[in-house]
Amino acid sequence: ISHPNREIKIEGKRELNIKADKALLGVLVSNLLENALKYSEDDVEVHISKHSLCVKDSGIGIGKKDLANITEKFYRVDTNRWNNSLGLGLFLVKNITTLHHFTLEIESIQNEGSTFCVVF
Repeated sequence: ISHPNREIKIEGKRELNIKADKALLGVLVSNLLENALKYSEDDVEVHISKHSLCVKDSGIGIGKKDLANITEKFYRVDTNRWNNSLGLGLFLVKNITTLHHFTLEIESIQNEGSTFCVVF
């Protein structure tokens, strides 16, 4: 992930033991971080606990209408400034969480930011 002059701040547990496919979990985390960096100009926060991993940004946020569909295959928010998205990242995240019997919780406020939590 390459975004100069940006930081990913990690808070909480640095080591976590969960039963998961390492490669798939890497795809999940990479997609959440990439989205947070794409749609926000500030630093990104990652909160890790024994029950969840949450990625928080202070970006453009997601409207209620889009929030209901954001994890659907090829779904893209029309108004975002990032125009090279295929609409697959959050679809993959959702499917990886389901495969592992985790849940994906999304909270977002337009023009304030979003938080994506994977609950183990």
